[in-house]
Amino acid sequence: MAGALDGELVHYLPTITSHLREAIAPRRGRPSLEALACVGNIAKAMGPAMETHVRSLLDAMFSAGLSSVLVESLEQITISIPSLLPTIQDRLLESISTVLSKPQNAQTRTSGTPSRVNTTNNMQQMSELSGSALEQLALQTLARFNFMGHDLLEFARESVVVYLEDDDGATRKDAALCCCKLVVNSFSIVQFSLSRSSRAGGKRRRLIEEIVEKLLIAAVADADVSVRNSIFSSLHGNEGFDDFLAQADSLTAIFAALNDEDLQVREYAISVAGRLSEKNPAYVFPALRRHLIQLLTYLGQSADSKCREESAKLLGCLIRSCERLILPYIAPIHKALLAKLCEGTAGVNANSGIISGVLVTVGDLARVFYTSAKHSHSHIDEEEYRVWDILHLVEQLCLALNDEFRRYLPVILPGCIQVLSDAERKNDELRKDAVDALCCLAHALGEDFTIFIPSIHKLLLKHRLRHKEFEEIEGRLQRRGPLILGSVAAQKSIRQPPVEVISDPLSDMENDPYEDVHKQLKVHQVFL
Repeated sequence: MAGALDGELVHYLPTITSHLREAIAPRRGRPSLEALACVGNIAKAMGPAMETHVRSLLDAMFSAGLSSVLVESLEQITISIPSLLPTIQDRLLESISTVLSKPQNAQTRTSGTPSRVNTTNNMQQMSELSGSALEQLALQTLARFNFMGHDLLEFARESVVVYLEDDDGATRKDAALCCCKLVVNSFSIVQFSLSRSSRAGGKRRRLIEEIVEKLLIAAVADADVSVRNSIFSSLHGNEGFDDFLAQADSLTAIFAALNDEDLQVREYAISVAGRLSEKNPAYVFPALRRHLIQLLTYLGQSADSKCREESAKLLGCLIRSCERLILPYIAPIHKALLAKLCEGTAGVNANSGIISGVLVTVGDLARVFYTSAKHSHSHIDEEEYRVWDILHLVEQLCLALNDEFRRYLPVILPGCIQVLSDAERKNDELRKDAVDALCCLAHALGEDFTIFIPSIHKLLLKHRLRHKEFEEIEGRLQRRGPLILGSVAAQKSIRQPPVEVISDPLSDMENDPYEDVHKQLKVHQVFL
């Protein structure tokens, strides 16, 4: 209504404020949460014109105790009336401190820590929440609310870190996220302090180190996977932690998490460790190298299909996170992945999860190899390296998947022949790779590949290229013998799906020595 009246409500604000105060802090009964929400909504609608009236309501609002409605209302007020932000920050910190004050911390609390002990009982009695729910709200508010300008590291150490050992898993998770958020917020303050006073900066650094140490203990030892996951997610998402995580003690904890029972935690640990290899390579590389060997062993020898699937995914994560480590091991990794592809598509051993994980990892490995090759041969066109990677991937997939790959041939075949025929490319090695891929496709297609033989022969003559395997295929065609002896397509007599026509992508057939054969096979059906 205040928004609709567009300022006409100003004359009624004193009366409205009086009624809101009575509803928020009644003489009898519990405070009205609707009245608390109304204060925030009116402040949003009226803006700075409401400042005096809202200021007079703050005592009543905070006397109602900490609640989610109060926090939302205060957020609206600070956005609409910025001048009230410092006052609300101080009052809200006092409320949070009251909730988070545990008996064992009362004597250790420093004078600089926000507290209002004499109101503890009143606030907890008035609040709609109690126990763990109230503590969780306080932790969430401390992490979410705008406390810009306040240095809360010491408060976090004294009043928040203790909740990392709480009996309630949800409380431990909120405490972990709160600690991470407060540390992240302090990074800019640390930089400011370092530039003005090395003593103050050193104190803050020690505080952060102490908090990070507690976080890493929880990240490794907490029984609740959601707690471990939330901590590593925060560490993974902010590089500001890296200077502290790159220390030997911190890295030991991260390496322990490489063997966590949860896949997501292991992925986060690998990503963080890979990122830290730039900060402390002498400590990180040996551990990641051992983990690489472990993953390859699990991928190749584990009897558990889930273990093999997760190993493939983690191997891809390691490749993405630490390319410098992977470069010397591209060949054995490639060999292991190809072997797993062949095994994963064979009969009773077929496993879509393993195949999916391996294919993603093959893509990651190709990207790393492409980047390395690009730096080693910068004179070669970038696009040609992309084509080279794709051709080799086609060759590997065709060899591994065999008949399973037939459904993709209508799209892939024309592309491979286009690489071979492109007059703008003056790279014979690239054309040779294209013929290698086409020969693999010939093995997959069997006799159905016949239609493409004349066109490929013509292009090889044009570019003066010789290819031993293709010449063998061509010789069989001239002898009117089977194109691929013992091919999978010829051996299988199972029922095939409906046919699909693949036509020759090259229409120019001039000077073709196999023109007669081509005419006979002008319309050729390929069983897919």
